[in-house]
Amino acid sequence: MTRRTIRIVAGSAAGVVLAAAAVAASFAPWPTVSATGPGTPAAPQIEVTPAAGQTVLACDGPLLALGRDAADASKLASAADTAVTSGAAAGDGPVQEADIGLPDVGTATSVTQDPVDGAPVSVAAATSASLEEADLRGFAASSCRPGSPESWIAGSAVETGTTDVLVIANPSDVTATVQLSVYGVDGRTTPAGGEIAVPAHEQRAVPVASIAGGEETPVIRVIAEGAPVRTSLQSSTMRTLDPYGVDLQPGVLPAREAVVPHVHVTQRAAQAGEDPTQVRVLGTSGESGSVDIDVVEEDSGESVFSTTAELTADVPVSVGFDGLEAGNYAVRLSGDVPFV
Repeated sequence: MTRRTIRIVAGSAAGVVLAAAAVAASFAPWPTVSATGPGTPAAPQIEVTPAAGQTVLACDGPLLALGRDAADASKLASAADTAVTSGAAAGDGPVQEADIGLPDVGTATSVTQDPVDGAPVSVAAATSASLEEADLRGFAASSCRPGSPESWIAGSAVETGTTDVLVIANPSDVTATVQLSVYGVDGRTTPAGGEIAVPAHEQRAVPVASIAGGEETPVIRVIAEGAPVRTSLQSSTMRTLDPYGVDLQPGVLPAREAVVPHVHVTQRAAQAGEDPTQVRVLGTSGESGSVDIDVVEEDSGESVFSTTAELTADVPVSVGFDGLEAGNYAVRLSGDVPFV
């Protein structure tokens, strides 16, 4: 046997020994190591409950008017200030501060509530405004809400006589970057100018017509990075040359069950029959599905209309409630996919 052959055999034998040692090690108990040293029981532990943080709610700011400046039809103006009502379950009550500015227009109010004895305190707040002017008329109210990294606006419209403004508020201390997506008859699109920076304690107002193009009934998704934001939609309507109403709609999150309470059908709407009350639904999972819709009379609890809306991925569906008499109704929705 040559010296080279002996080296190969020796190397193979050493490999067998090492392999055997590895196999044996896999069955042997491994030594334990903890913060107090090897082979000792687990280190002492302590449970820590983080201190409760401050609760921050953002409110809708002044009602906005669009097109009052003849030299700049896209310029926004403050039409009416909102009044804020707030309360807390304990402590000295929440602090209201008008500190969420919309540049050159006005400010919205933030409502903050400190914890009491290290525990969070339930707090609620709402805004309201009433006005009677040549281009805006009506009463609007909305709840003050915390920011969210995601929200959807399902009830906007781009049609003659309707003015919709998307308002994005950042009540936090850091800048938020917001990405807008629009869902319509052609599915999901990203509008030009759909990425918006919202500095800390500021708002941005975006006319829906500027991002929704030719969509008459768009659904808008708002995604925020860096800080959560509060979204809302201000809608106003003109009939011929007369202001017809103003409304504030909050951003929502997808769900499989939803209830729209207190849908008020006026006598005029019931008799006209040409513009029926309707619900708009969009599946948010990117898949087709269906939503069962049931309209219930609030006084009697009786179901007066029911149907099933078939959903196509990323395309909103509107369902009209023909034949509803004047009164108050609740709309119950149940889907096999998440929807708004």
